[in-house]
Amino acid sequence: MEPFDYREIILNKLKHIKNSLEKNEKEDSSHILLEIEFIKNLAFELDDFEVLGMASKLEMQYSEAFNYYDDYSFLQESLPSYTYTQPSNRRLFYKTIENVLYQSNNYEIDMSVYQEEVERNKGMLIDSGNYNNLSIYTKNETATRKVHDKVKKELSSVRCEDNSYIIPSEAQIIDTFNKAKMEIYRLANKHVANQIELAVMSSEPNLNKT
Repeated sequence: MEPFDYREIILNKLKHIKNSLEKNEKEDSSHILLEIEFIKNLAFELDDFEVLGMASKLEMQYSEAFNYYDDYSFLQESLPSYTYTQPSNRRLFYKTIENVLYQSNNYEIDMSVYQEEVERNKGMLIDSGNYNNLSIYTKNETATRKVHDKVKKELSSVRCEDNSYIIPSEAQIIDTFNKAKMEIYRLANKHVANQIELAVMSSEPNLNKT
């Protein structure tokens, strides 16, 4: 039996939803949004921030296209077993953050230092089977998406008593971004170094044979 490929199945599902959105096919909206919510929760539990970011972006695009930002009551009507309640100011919360993060290139993550390190050790990383994964890991877009998701997650962790979002100020968004950026760099320093060290160790037996 072939191993279960979580990412392939999830990415194919997101691609199908994206294609339906682009073709303006309104299918069963309650189930579509519920599926996206399920994918987001699963990706979060697995620390798959790339899939989480893709699903979150698609959710916003789909909701905006069909005007479902502020009304998730249809989920309870069509699927009464679910008790998901959408905060009324969700759209304002995410738009406030995006208006800051997407207003300039200042809020993109520069991973060029790590990309250069990966390329310097390309041969060994290819031999160890880690080159492709590290190449994706060190992409600016991958790191930027992770940081933006961390910002949204951090700022959404504290709510009002009615579960509505607390709309952050620009200063709060920038401060949270800077902290998340430093954390991404800290993790990248450790992860890239570890992968290169493992590649060096795996190549040593081959060097000794020559």
